[in-house]
This record gives sequence, C-alpha cells and structure tokens, in this order.
Amino acid sequence: TAVRYLIEQGRKQIGYIGGPANSLSNHRRLQGYLHALEAENQSSELGLVDDNVPNTEGGWLAALTLLVKKPNLDAIFAFNDLMAVGAMQALQEVGKQIPADIAIIGVDDIPLATMVRPQLSTLHVGLQNLGQIAMQSLLDLISGSKESTSLNVDLDLFLRDST
Repeated sequence: TAVRYLIEQGRKQIGYIGGPANSLSNHRRLQGYLHALEAENQSSELGLVDDNVPNTEGGWLAALTLLVKKPNLDAIFAFNDLMAVGAMQALQEVGKQIPADIAIIGVDDIPLATMVRPQLSTLHVGLQNLGQIAMQSLLDLISGSKESTSLNVDLDLFLRDST
C-alpha cells in the first residue's frame, strides 16, 4: 500500500529502511516493498538498508547510509515511525526537503507522527483488529486447535505532509 502510493506519486528511487533482521514484521514489510517494486518493474538495487535498531537513531543512521548507496533517492519506506522520524531528521540535516526531495512513510501511526514537521505519513495498524485476531488465536490455542494461523492485519495509509 505505502510503496504503491509512492510509485503512483511518481517516485522512482524508493528505499527501504528495515528493522531487526530477525523480526517477522521486518521480513513481511520487506517482502511487501519488494513485491510492490517488482509489480511496477522498478529495481530495489541498492535500495535496502536492513538490520537496524528500530528507533530514531537507527533511522537517522540508516537514512544517511541509504543516501550514500542511492544518491538519487526520492522516497523512503521505513520499518516504523520512529525510524522514519530519525530519517527525516538526518535528511533535513543534509539539506533535503521533505517531501519535495524525498518523501517518507512510516508504520504504526504513533503520536509523534503528528508532532514532527512535516507531519509523517504512516500506515496505521488497527489495534482493535489486531487485538481481536490475537484473542482468537489464543482461544484456538487453548481449545487445542493445531491449525497454524497467519496474522494479517488491516493497515490504513494516513497521508500527511511527508509525502
């Protein structure tokens, strides 16, 4: 959803700032990023900075690393909002205008997303839906159901000033 939106907005050099390599969430977000680029015949070459600490400092460092690897970068999809905020800080420090030069989208819709300037576009995780899925999985486990459940949570793209 997020990467597709960036492509629809004409972004051609989209990077991914990933979280911890052992994180299932990171793996799924990376696969979504790669799938969206592949569907639009765009290359992910040099566009990944993976296995980062998922906080503002990790996002700051990853954004600068990504910019060195991919100087024509025009968009970033970040593992979470904290990393996206760190990336925004780093890019602004080197003179990049957000979103004119580089658009940024995070994930989680934390309160900080509306406090930073520009306000951060983000994928909102429906926590009520997540809670219902988790509760059903727990009930299935207690009842002895041996079926493996894959958790797919609905995400809504909240567009703000960073895109």
